[in-house]
Amino acid sequence: MARTHKNHLIVTAFLCGVVLACGVVYCVVLSEILKTVENYMKNSRYNGISATTFFYYLKYMWTTGLVYVFPALVGLIGSGLKSKGVLIGYMIVGILSLLIMGGVNIMHIIATIIGQSACEWSYYFNTPSSIELENCRTYVALQLKYSIALIVVNAIGWFVELTTIIMAGIYACCSSETTPGVIFQPVAATHHIEMSSVTIDTPTATVSTIS
Repeated sequence: MARTHKNHLIVTAFLCGVVLACGVVYCVVLSEILKTVENYMKNSRYNGISATTFFYYLKYMWTTGLVYVFPALVGLIGSGLKSKGVLIGYMIVGILSLLIMGGVNIMHIIATIIGQSACEWSYYFNTPSSIELENCRTYVALQLKYSIALIVVNAIGWFVELTTIIMAGIYACCSSETTPGVIFQPVAATHHIEMSSVTIDTPTATVSTIS
């Protein structure tokens, strides 16, 4: 039984490591996406104040991946310490992480679909040059590759984290550990006390310890 629990914790820790890696990759890919957006806006009609304002609010968006990283670290600590309390804490933050990243992925998918017609909508009321339109389409094609990679990484991290939460819950709720204690166990042995030709049998108890 102890070996089974140990293997269970090893698998849980491994899955937490996978979620951690997904969080790091998510941060890197999202950072690259923001860089391509910045470069495009600086070299297009969107340069100037609009680009500055855009990156003032969105330059730290890459930290979204930390929503995977933090719970994964908690799970690794709980698995290493074999602590049910820490693993229960991991389950709580992990569920919050699933809700946040699930919503983020849905919004990202919608934005990716809408973004495929961004060039046509952006220049709808203007008369763009052929070079501007071609640059925009090149940018959108590059963004599509990054977006697909980001969606896939997020989906992998989401499902692996869900599996890890289930495994942590199984360990926290169903595993049992033997704690040393004392049990009073009656036995069949008796003492004979003779009084005026009357024999009285009295049961006795022995004390045994378990560990």
